[in-house]
Amino acid sequence: PFPSDYHGLCTLMQNWLGADEATTASWPHVFRNMADLISKQASVGTLIKADGAEEDAAPLAFLSALNLNTHRGTPSMRYTLNFLKSNAPKDKAKRFNQVISDGISGKKQVGLLVHDRLINLPPTLIPVLHTELTKDIEWAQKNEDTSALKKSFKFTTFIYVSKAFYPDEESGEPEPAPASKKASKREKKRTGKEERRPKTRPRAWFRFEDKVLESLATLSFAFPLKKKPDASQGIDLLDQEQVVMVIPAQKISQAIMKMGLELASES
Repeated sequence: PFPSDYHGLCTLMQNWLGADEATTASWPHVFRNMADLISKQASVGTLIKADGAEEDAAPLAFLSALNLNTHRGTPSMRYTLNFLKSNAPKDKAKRFNQVISDGISGKKQVGLLVHDRLINLPPTLIPVLHTELTKDIEWAQKNEDTSALKKSFKFTTFIYVSKAFYPDEESGEPEPAPASKKASKREKKRTGKEERRPKTRPRAWFRFEDKVLESLATLSFAFPLKKKPDASQGIDLLDQEQVVMVIPAQKISQAIMKMGLELASES
């Protein structure tokens, strides 16, 4: 990426953290800061643009990795990590918080995989996107200007954030009745959070690669997203959730291979 890609990245990133964050006053400032970090990290980060597009044309897709320690003091990294930590379920919060703590302290090289793409991007380009980022990281490990920068790209772990949804069903089967107020209060007192009941419908993914990545995650959790206040049609009306995954860096090559197999099986 180049600094000239800043505005195009901003356009793609507006809903990266879902409808909840798109409605807050602080999120526009946050995603602009993150777009700035990505556009200025020239050595690591992959963009896909239309054939023949100008250098400053908006990307159709992007994928980048930001080191938690390197960017620990930036508004976007602080905001994103606090948002994810605040939504981690009690049974997984300790493990997830440890991953973040190790990354921020520099004890381990943890990368936040920041990404988005147009929903109609040809899926065959997705393995290419991930392959090119892997090549970028390998190049940076050997060729960055300082030993500290080289080390910062020797990732051991990635945090990946995406979204899933639950399709509407026309089976006529009623949804489970909500818990009574007393039961909800007991659950909140026991866990510290309101109970988040599992969906009875199967989860679906907006992007096929997310299913592949989650299958290789060592830790994952999800939390519901609020529907947009002005939702009136299409996907905005669906029940959606944010999905957070912790993926070993060594598993990315396997993920790329599985993405290719997934595409081949559908062709």
